[in-house]
Amino acid sequence: MLDNHRSRAVASHVVDPVAKGLLAMRLTPAIVTVAGSAGAIAVSVLFIAQGRFLTATLLMIPLAGADLLDGTMARLSGTTSRWGSFLDSTTDRITNGAIFASFAWWAFGEDRQLAVASLVALVAGFVTSYARAKAESLGIECKVGVAERAERVGGIMAAAGLAGLGVPYILPATMYAIAVLTCITVWQ
Repeated sequence: MLDNHRSRAVASHVVDPVAKGLLAMRLTPAIVTVAGSAGAIAVSVLFIAQGRFLTATLLMIPLAGADLLDGTMARLSGTTSRWGSFLDSTTDRITNGAIFASFAWWAFGEDRQLAVASLVALVAGFVTSYARAKAESLGIECKVGVAERAERVGGIMAAAGLAGLGVPYILPATMYAIAVLTCITVWQ
């Protein structure tokens, strides 16, 4: 999620102690991965799909931390594995699907064009992930794109939080931008 070395260094001051605490409680990185994803899916279905955006955003913030914690826990415990990487990537895709599908579900009752933009962002996000995985499986480096996962999910959840506070037009403007930028990322 954080590709910038400086960002990782700053985040590690917060994430590492929490990860150590979870490991001391005998939690595994896989448990944190699955729990974080299950929580994000539940928040998507119960709050985003119902248009309760501020609540959804506030609940998603700690769940997003699970995405940072699981990898840190694996690194600190010496249990990094291909299986863990696979589990993390797969649950990330499921979570992304739940988030954007929930926005589409809500939007179908409010604004059909916004619902279509949500679905375009959803599909293009999956194609982005697939293209990167396929390229890397063929030995081709593919770390490019203007709208990677963190930007897509972080951007739409920030817009949802602002919409929940009453900021007009922010949610549709952001969803349209994410749809266009994610399509550009597929092309890149």
